[in-house]
Amino acid sequence: MTENCLLLTGELINAPKLSKSPAGVVHCKFKLKHESRQTEAKYTRQCFCIMPVVVTGDIASQITEQIDKGSNIKVSGFLTSHKTQSGHGELVLHAQYIEKLF
Repeated sequence: MTENCLLLTGELINAPKLSKSPAGVVHCKFKLKHESRQTEAKYTRQCFCIMPVVVTGDIASQITEQIDKGSNIKVSGFLTSHKTQSGHGELVLHAQYIEKLF
């Protein structure tokens, strides 16, 4: 199986942090808060999540200048697991497309 795609809208709850890997690859990291109402089996449910997002490469530097804490964005990309400092796995959205919403 090869399908792995997520589209999420939300608000940045922290300022984007720009960093560079030992190999020189630029990364931008932030957390996105999503809140919505979704219909499932004819019932409406409240949905909420905080999703860590990583942007890699040339777009990382560009997007860091365009968004800030409180920005509303639409982001799509793929999910993967990163190990936290405590050793636990955490789902992270690796962004391939970001659009600032007004």
